[in-house]
Amino acid sequence: MIKLIDSHTHLNSHKLLPYLDDVVRESNKVGLVSMLNVGYDFSTSLKGIEIASKYQQIYTSVGLHPNDIKEFELKTLEDYSCLLKKPRVIAVGEVGLDYFRNPEHKNGQKKVMEFFIDLAIQSRLPIILHIRDAYNECFDLLNSFNELPRVIFHCFSGGRDDAKLALNYDSYISFAGNVTYPKANLLREVLSSIPLNRILLETDAPYLPPQAFRGKICQPSYILETYLAVAKLRKVSLENLSQVVLSNYNNLFRGTQ
Repeated sequence: MIKLIDSHTHLNSHKLLPYLDDVVRESNKVGLVSMLNVGYDFSTSLKGIEIASKYQQIYTSVGLHPNDIKEFELKTLEDYSCLLKKPRVIAVGEVGLDYFRNPEHKNGQKKVMEFFIDLAIQSRLPIILHIRDAYNECFDLLNSFNELPRVIFHCFSGGRDDAKLALNYDSYISFAGNVTYPKANLLREVLSSIPLNRILLETDAPYLPPQAFRGKICQPSYILETYLAVAKLRKVSLENLSQVVLSNYNNLFRGTQ
Protein backbone atom coordinates (compact mmCIF):
# COMPACT_ATOMS: atom_id res chain seq x y z
CA MET A 1 0.00 0.00 0.00
CA ILE A 2 1.23 3.51 -0.82
CA LYS A 3 2.24 5.42 2.31
CA LEU A 4 1.45 9.14 2.38
CA ILE A 5 2.28 11.86 4.92
CA ASP A 6 0.80 15.26 5.67
CA SER A 7 3.59 17.50 6.93
CA HIS A 8 1.30 20.33 8.06
CA THR A 9 -2.33 20.16 9.16
CA HIS A 10 -4.48 21.85 11.78
CA LEU A 11 -6.59 19.13 13.36
CA ASN A 12 -6.86 21.52 16.32
CA SER A 13 -8.96 23.89 14.19
CA HIS A 14 -12.61 24.36 15.18
CA LYS A 15 -13.47 23.39 11.59
CA LEU A 16 -12.03 19.87 12.01
CA LEU A 17 -11.95 19.15 15.73
CA PRO A 18 -15.64 18.19 16.12
CA TYR A 19 -15.26 15.55 13.39
CA LEU A 20 -11.81 14.28 14.30
CA ASP A 21 -12.61 10.56 14.35
CA ASP A 22 -14.16 10.80 10.88
CA VAL A 23 -11.26 12.89 9.59
CA VAL A 24 -8.73 10.33 10.80
CA ARG A 25 -10.80 7.46 9.41
CA GLU A 26 -10.89 9.09 5.96
CA SER A 27 -7.15 9.71 6.07
CA ASN A 28 -6.55 6.02 6.75
CA LYS A 29 -8.47 5.11 3.59
CA VAL A 30 -5.99 6.95 1.33
CA GLY A 31 -2.91 5.51 3.04
CA LEU A 32 -1.97 8.47 5.22
CA VAL A 33 0.47 6.98 7.73
CA SER A 34 1.63 10.12 9.54
CA MET A 35 0.32 13.65 10.09
CA LEU A 36 1.97 16.59 11.77
CA ASN A 37 -0.66 18.64 13.56
CA VAL A 38 0.61 22.20 13.87
CA GLY A 39 0.01 24.59 16.75
CA TYR A 40 -0.49 28.26 15.94
CA ASP A 41 -1.01 29.71 19.43
CA PHE A 42 -0.79 28.44 22.99
CA SER A 43 -4.26 26.90 23.18
CA THR A 44 -4.00 25.08 19.84
CA SER A 45 -0.52 23.87 20.76
CA LEU A 46 -1.94 22.45 23.98
CA LYS A 47 -4.89 20.90 22.13
CA GLY A 48 -2.50 19.36 19.60
CA ILE A 49 -0.69 17.52 22.38
CA GLU A 50 -4.01 16.10 23.53
CA ILE A 51 -4.92 15.02 19.98
CA ALA A 52 -1.55 13.38 19.37
CA SER A 53 -1.92 11.33 22.55
CA LYS A 54 -5.07 9.69 21.12
CA TYR A 55 -3.96 8.73 17.61
CA GLN A 56 -0.89 6.69 16.76
CA GLN A 57 -0.30 8.37 13.38
CA ILE A 58 -0.53 11.96 14.65
CA TYR A 59 2.38 14.01 15.97
CA THR A 60 2.24 17.66 16.92
CA SER A 61 4.13 20.95 17.20
CA VAL A 62 4.18 24.02 19.43
CA GLY A 63 4.16 27.49 17.94
CA LEU A 64 2.67 30.95 17.48
CA HIS A 65 1.50 32.14 14.06
CA PRO A 66 2.84 35.59 13.07
CA ASN A 67 -0.71 36.89 12.74
CA ASP A 68 -1.37 35.99 16.39
CA ILE A 69 1.65 37.62 18.01
CA LYS A 70 -0.50 39.88 20.19
CA GLU A 71 -0.89 36.81 22.42
CA PHE A 72 2.86 36.73 22.98
CA GLU A 73 3.82 38.05 26.41
CA LEU A 74 6.84 37.42 28.57
CA LYS A 75 4.80 35.39 31.00
CA THR A 76 4.15 32.79 28.28
CA LEU A 77 7.80 32.08 27.43
CA GLU A 78 8.24 29.41 30.05
CA ASP A 79 4.83 27.96 29.17
CA TYR A 80 5.86 27.36 25.56
CA SER A 81 9.16 25.85 26.69
CA CYS A 82 7.32 23.40 28.92
CA LEU A 83 5.02 22.28 26.10
CA LEU A 84 8.01 21.27 23.98
CA LYS A 85 8.88 18.64 26.58
CA LYS A 86 5.54 16.86 26.20
CA PRO A 87 5.29 13.46 24.44
CA ARG A 88 4.82 13.42 20.65
CA VAL A 89 5.90 17.03 20.17
CA ILE A 90 8.35 16.76 17.27
CA ALA A 91 8.66 20.34 15.98
CA VAL A 92 8.56 24.02 16.86
CA GLY A 93 6.09 26.13 14.93
CA GLU A 94 4.44 27.38 13.09
CA VAL A 95 6.15 30.73 13.50
CA GLY A 96 7.51 33.25 11.05
CA LEU A 97 6.96 36.49 9.18
CA ASP A 98 3.74 37.45 7.41
CA TYR A 99 4.11 40.90 5.89
CA PHE A 100 1.08 40.35 3.66
CA ARG A 101 -1.57 40.11 6.38
CA ASN A 102 0.25 41.70 9.30
CA PRO A 103 2.67 44.35 7.96
CA GLU A 104 2.20 46.70 10.91
CA HIS A 105 3.84 44.30 13.38
CA LYS A 106 7.11 43.47 11.61
CA ASN A 107 9.35 43.99 14.64
CA GLY A 108 7.10 41.94 16.87
CA GLN A 109 7.06 39.09 14.37
CA LYS A 110 10.86 39.10 14.21
CA LYS A 111 11.11 39.03 18.01
CA VAL A 112 8.77 36.06 18.25
CA MET A 113 10.53 34.19 15.44
CA GLU A 114 13.91 34.73 17.11
CA PHE A 115 12.55 33.40 20.39
CA PHE A 116 11.21 30.24 18.79
CA ILE A 117 14.40 29.65 16.79
CA ASP A 118 16.26 29.71 20.11
CA LEU A 119 13.73 27.26 21.53
CA ALA A 120 14.18 24.94 18.55
CA ILE A 121 17.97 25.03 18.93
CA GLN A 122 17.75 24.31 22.65
CA SER A 123 15.26 21.48 22.19
CA ARG A 124 17.01 20.09 19.08
CA LEU A 125 13.75 20.10 17.13
CA PRO A 126 13.02 21.27 13.57
CA ILE A 127 11.22 24.58 13.12
CA ILE A 128 8.21 25.19 10.85
CA LEU A 129 8.32 28.60 9.19
CA HIS A 130 5.34 30.52 7.81
CA ILE A 131 6.77 33.15 5.47
CA ARG A 132 4.70 35.43 3.26
CA ASP A 133 6.04 38.45 1.39
CA ALA A 134 9.09 38.36 3.67
CA TYR A 135 11.61 35.85 2.34
CA ASN A 136 14.53 38.30 2.24
CA GLU A 137 13.83 39.36 5.81
CA CYS A 138 13.52 35.71 6.82
CA PHE A 139 16.91 34.84 5.33
CA ASP A 140 18.51 37.86 7.02
CA LEU A 141 17.12 36.74 10.37
CA LEU A 142 18.24 33.14 9.89
CA ASN A 143 21.71 34.30 8.88
CA SER A 144 22.04 36.25 12.13
CA PHE A 145 22.27 32.95 14.05
CA ASN A 146 25.53 31.06 14.49
CA GLU A 147 23.63 27.78 14.40
CA LEU A 148 20.18 26.81 13.24
CA PRO A 149 17.70 23.98 13.66
CA ARG A 150 16.43 22.03 10.69
CA VAL A 151 13.89 24.15 8.83
CA ILE A 152 10.58 23.48 7.08
CA PHE A 153 9.44 26.26 4.76
CA HIS A 154 5.73 25.53 5.06
CA CYS A 155 3.26 26.20 2.23
CA PHE A 156 5.99 27.76 0.13
CA SER A 157 4.91 30.89 -1.75
CA GLY A 158 8.19 32.40 -2.90
CA GLY A 159 9.84 32.45 -6.30
CA ARG A 160 12.64 30.32 -7.72
CA ASP A 161 15.33 32.60 -6.31
CA ASP A 162 13.74 32.36 -2.86
CA ALA A 163 13.62 28.58 -3.13
CA LYS A 164 17.27 28.44 -4.16
CA LEU A 165 18.27 30.47 -1.10
CA ALA A 166 15.99 28.42 1.17
CA LEU A 167 17.81 25.26 0.12
CA ASN A 168 21.08 26.67 1.48
CA TYR A 169 19.87 25.74 4.96
CA ASP A 170 19.32 22.28 6.45
CA SER A 171 15.80 22.55 5.12
CA TYR A 172 12.83 21.09 3.32
CA ILE A 173 10.30 23.00 1.23
CA SER A 174 6.68 22.00 1.69
CA PHE A 175 3.90 22.47 -0.86
CA ALA A 176 0.14 22.48 -0.26
CA GLY A 177 -2.99 21.95 -2.32
CA ASN A 178 -2.72 25.37 -3.97
CA VAL A 179 -0.07 23.90 -6.25
CA THR A 180 -3.01 22.28 -8.11
CA TYR A 181 -4.78 25.58 -8.83
CA PRO A 182 -5.03 26.55 -12.52
CA LYS A 183 -3.38 29.95 -11.96
CA ALA A 184 -0.49 28.57 -9.86
CA ASN A 185 1.94 28.31 -12.79
CA LEU A 186 4.76 30.13 -11.01
CA LEU A 187 4.40 27.89 -7.96
CA ARG A 188 4.57 24.81 -10.18
CA GLU A 189 7.73 26.20 -11.81
CA VAL A 190 9.28 26.51 -8.37
CA LEU A 191 8.22 22.98 -7.47
CA SER A 192 9.77 21.67 -10.68
CA SER A 193 13.11 23.26 -9.78
CA ILE A 194 13.54 21.67 -6.35
CA PRO A 195 15.28 18.31 -5.84
CA LEU A 196 12.77 15.65 -4.87
CA ASN A 197 14.80 14.80 -1.78
CA ARG A 198 14.08 18.28 -0.36
CA ILE A 199 10.30 18.29 -0.87
CA LEU A 200 7.47 17.74 1.60
CA LEU A 201 3.72 17.78 0.93
CA GLU A 202 0.97 19.11 3.16
CA THR A 203 -2.71 20.02 3.24
CA ASP A 204 -2.61 23.00 5.62
CA ALA A 205 -6.12 21.76 6.44
CA PRO A 206 -8.70 23.17 6.91
CA TYR A 207 -7.31 25.65 4.37
CA LEU A 208 -6.21 25.42 0.71
CA PRO A 209 -8.10 22.35 -0.53
CA PRO A 210 -6.76 20.95 -3.83
CA GLN A 211 -8.56 22.04 -6.99
CA ALA A 212 -10.76 18.92 -7.01
CA PHE A 213 -12.17 19.96 -3.62
CA ARG A 214 -12.32 23.75 -4.00
CA GLY A 215 -15.10 25.22 -1.91
CA LYS A 216 -14.89 22.47 0.72
CA ILE A 217 -13.22 22.44 4.10
CA CYS A 218 -9.83 20.86 3.47
CA GLN A 219 -8.96 17.70 5.38
CA PRO A 220 -5.86 15.48 5.46
CA SER A 221 -7.29 12.80 3.15
CA TYR A 222 -7.23 15.36 0.33
CA ILE A 223 -3.43 15.09 0.32
CA LEU A 224 -3.74 12.29 -2.25
CA GLU A 225 -4.82 14.84 -4.88
CA THR A 226 -1.69 16.88 -4.24
CA TYR A 227 0.52 13.80 -4.48
CA LEU A 228 -1.08 12.88 -7.80
CA ALA A 229 -0.58 16.39 -9.19
CA VAL A 230 3.05 16.55 -8.06
CA ALA A 231 3.81 13.08 -9.42
CA LYS A 232 2.43 14.13 -12.80
CA LEU A 233 4.36 17.40 -12.76
CA ARG A 234 7.64 15.72 -11.83
CA LYS A 235 7.04 12.78 -14.19
CA VAL A 236 7.44 10.13 -11.50
CA SER A 237 5.08 7.42 -10.31
CA LEU A 238 2.89 7.99 -7.28
CA GLU A 239 4.67 5.10 -5.57
CA ASN A 240 8.09 6.62 -6.21
CA LEU A 241 7.02 10.07 -5.04
CA SER A 242 5.40 8.71 -1.89
CA GLN A 243 8.56 6.78 -1.00
CA VAL A 244 10.77 9.84 -1.45
CA VAL A 245 8.50 12.17 0.52
CA LEU A 246 8.15 9.63 3.34
CA SER A 247 11.94 9.30 3.45
CA ASN A 248 12.30 13.10 3.58
CA TYR A 249 9.77 13.29 6.41
CA ASN A 250 11.51 10.57 8.41
CA ASN A 251 14.93 12.14 7.86
CA LEU A 252 13.66 15.52 8.99
CA PHE A 253 12.19 14.16 12.20
CA ARG A 254 14.91 11.60 12.88
CA GLY A 255 15.27 11.04 16.59
CA THR A 256 12.10 12.96 17.45
CA GLN A 257 9.32 10.46 16.70
